[in-house]
Amino acid sequence: MIEKLQTDIIKDEKAAIIQESPTSSMIFHGLSYMDNLCMSLSRRMGNIWKNNSIRGSIRREYEDILGEEVFDMKVENLSEKQKYQLIYSRVMLQNPQIVYCIKPFKGADLAHRIHIWKLLEMLLDRGITVVDISLNLSDSLSLADRLLMIEHDGTVREIPKENFAFVPRNVPWGTFYRVGTPL
Repeated sequence: MIEKLQTDIIKDEKAAIIQESPTSSMIFHGLSYMDNLCMSLSRRMGNIWKNNSIRGSIRREYEDILGEEVFDMKVENLSEKQKYQLIYSRVMLQNPQIVYCIKPFKGADLAHRIHIWKLLEMLLDRGITVVDISLNLSDSLSLADRLLMIEHDGTVREIPKENFAFVPRNVPWGTFYRVGTPL
């Protein structure tokens, strides 16, 4: 039953997942930039692969965000920043209601963290809910409007943004190892 539920969520176009290390796991080498960008649209628009006018419209709409030059580049030649833009733009094009981001800042240096943060804000600005599944609390709290903490016993606590100052920063997950310890 759990396996069936998981596949239904992944197949649902109202939800999207940005995997951990997406620039290596979510880029389809051998496909063009445009094919990579339009990958999530094939369900909604079955003729996306044959319809040049739709693809041209997408190109014009996303040129300002992505830059004109990337559409003619091989995905193997893209910079890390351009790869991130491709992946997050693909999700924006899908227009899901919710995006699950698995450790979005993992392994990213400061410049890439700032870029990822801006891309996540773009999703939020479009009204897309972002669920950040991370171990680094400070990265997550910079964008969050609430924090959900799941205790060992399955109890879920919701901490609103106005109480973030009371969340311990030095050992953010320390309470998970002490059952019953209040925040």
